[in-house]
Amino acid sequence: MELLAVAGRERPLLLVLDDLHRAESETLALLRAVVAGVTELPVLVAAGLRPAEAGAELQAALAALAEPTADRIEPAPMTAGDVAGMLDRHGVPAAAPELVARITERTGGNPLFVRELARLVAAEGPSAAADAVPAGVREVLRRRLARLPAITRTALARVSVLGRDLDTDDALDLAATVDGADPLDALEPAVLGGMLLEPGPGRLRFSHDLVRDTLYGDIPQLRRARLHAAAHAILTRRRPDDPVPLAHHALAAGSAVEPDRALAAVRAAAAAAAGFGSHREAARFYGRAVELAGRAGTGVDDELALRCALVAELARGGDGHTALTERRTAVDQATAAAPQWLGAVLTSYDTPVSWTIRPGQNIDAELIDLIETELAATPPDAVDRRVRLLAALVFEIEGHDDDRVRSASAEAMALTGRGVDPLLRCRALNARFFAVLAPDLWHELAPVGEELAELGGRAGHAGYRTQAHHLQLMVAAGRHDLDAATRHAEAAVAGAPGGQLEFTLGWAYIFSALRALVAGELDTAEERYSELATRLVGAGQVNGALMVLLGRFVVRYDQGRLGELVPELEALRDALPPTFGDFLALAHLHAGDPVRAREVWAPDAELARSYYWLIWTCVRAEVAVGLADRDVAARYREQLRPWTGTVAGLSSGTIALGPTDLVLAGLEGLLDPAGGGRVHHLREAERVAAELGAPVWRDRARRLLPAAVADHSTAPAPGAQDVPNTSAQRLR
Repeated sequence: MELLAVAGRERPLLLVLDDLHRAESETLALLRAVVAGVTELPVLVAAGLRPAEAGAELQAALAALAEPTADRIEPAPMTAGDVAGMLDRHGVPAAAPELVARITERTGGNPLFVRELARLVAAEGPSAAADAVPAGVREVLRRRLARLPAITRTALARVSVLGRDLDTDDALDLAATVDGADPLDALEPAVLGGMLLEPGPGRLRFSHDLVRDTLYGDIPQLRRARLHAAAHAILTRRRPDDPVPLAHHALAAGSAVEPDRALAAVRAAAAAAAGFGSHREAARFYGRAVELAGRAGTGVDDELALRCALVAELARGGDGHTALTERRTAVDQATAAAPQWLGAVLTSYDTPVSWTIRPGQNIDAELIDLIETELAATPPDAVDRRVRLLAALVFEIEGHDDDRVRSASAEAMALTGRGVDPLLRCRALNARFFAVLAPDLWHELAPVGEELAELGGRAGHAGYRTQAHHLQLMVAAGRHDLDAATRHAEAAVAGAPGGQLEFTLGWAYIFSALRALVAGELDTAEERYSELATRLVGAGQVNGALMVLLGRFVVRYDQGRLGELVPELEALRDALPPTFGDFLALAHLHAGDPVRAREVWAPDAELARSYYWLIWTCVRAEVAVGLADRDVAARYREQLRPWTGTVAGLSSGTIALGPTDLVLAGLEGLLDPAGGGRVHHLREAERVAAELGAPVWRDRARRLLPAAVADHSTAPAPGAQDVPNTSAQRLR
């Protein structure tokens, strides 16, 4: 970055990256950092890629770079004129129109195919164009390779196991056993024929990936494994401290490399990838290491250590679902064969947690009992182990046992005072996050987010810095400062590590859907909520579909079409927590079926005191009004009165039902129709909606206000205006 900054101040720069579809996560992270760092400099970054080969990480990186991207160019296929020009440049001057048309048709205008076929036509004549590309360029390359000496073809096939880019000495060593010939003599015709390039001293390179792939694919599996074993032996002797290629060849060699040697190489490669921040690559290697451990006979202790590392890297790489599955396997193994490993296994999901990690929000009572048992056996002075167990417990019970979440997170905070590892304190802050989402502790969220940002920065942990922005977005949204919340979303996306990027893009996109909802752009909001399932599931989030359902619920509510969701909600009823009965009951009321609404409603089900508590409470209160249940309505009026001036759900950064005062107005209309409380709350709802620029909510309040003014006294209901707005003050 410093080099680019200096050079960019002297003159405009063009930075070109090719084959971006082959980039690893660390390369993509570097690209994002470079783009962010040169925004004020005359620097153009141009990248070439094959869209069909763009994986999830690249797609997430491109989404994160959408704002600074000036243009995306998708080259059209070569025209007949382009093909004629390429034929001319490759030794076929003044090609007949029939030949040009035939090549254009057969290649589909693909430049690589055209070039390779042009070379073949130049060597063999126009008849080669007739059927040379029926199955693609592979056959073209095979025919070009067939013109090389047999000893060269054999040598090329052998060195193809080393990949596209080759160290010359490695290639010569691997080619040295070809019929006793001099390896230089064997490979030289490939260099002269353009199949191998010499990009620099001591380096060779296949002219194209497809050349190498064609050679490699034609090697029988048995021989291929033996060649990888030979490559492993060469690299072990020549570069024993380069673990990734050693692991690659050890794995590709199969039984041709002893299991213990393969395991050592793969374990070293996994650790190197993890240290470099390439968590998905590390997870892939640890997964293979677990497979090798049994064959190598390492014992249960070593296997569980590998399983713990696998869970951690899966989680850090963003594959939460697989991480939890692997953790359950490790828990079962430790319980049965090595109980001394339970603490490490139970806390192996080692990554920032901003959302529930439990599928369907289901409770695993056995897992919770195991964690509590380990906690009971862990002394207070074992701070690291105890804090990790407390955080793991919080992640398993949040939304289910509010009191234990509070006590466990409070203990973790108390244990991580001065002089403790900053990352351990971040873990405690992460646990406390789930406690302070409760409405009566919301005032703690801002300081938790600020400390998490400071410590994450000090420890160089991009994941916790990103999570801090998520918390700060929620704080800003709760204060109705949606522009500040947007800035936090943008900062989180810009700084998210590779494994967290897809999830971060997911919640940032949820917030963009929420902003569209607030602005009254309901079709746009629904489109964005509907796109979330793919984003969140792709990011390994276990409850992405549930988030989409909630998003569609609030959109339909604002559209006056909530009754349309009844069939979908009924179909999911048994799979959702009992509190979703409030949502189903409200949908039935909107569909004109109060009898069924009463049947599915569970007004005594305890509402989790999470960031959704206010919106859940408002939904329940609306059902109480719709069913004219005065007892329930009175109970929830008292709970909601302190929240006048707020918007139900907005502080979650995901969904919102509208101003809380709209719900309070309905409660007052049922419970105290002669008073002025309804008018007061409708005016407050109008004020809040206008402040936010929320036309749907504003207009709803305005439509209801004339009837309220006409039918009831404008004097405030007793106590209605005198209730201290303590909750709204905490949000602000």
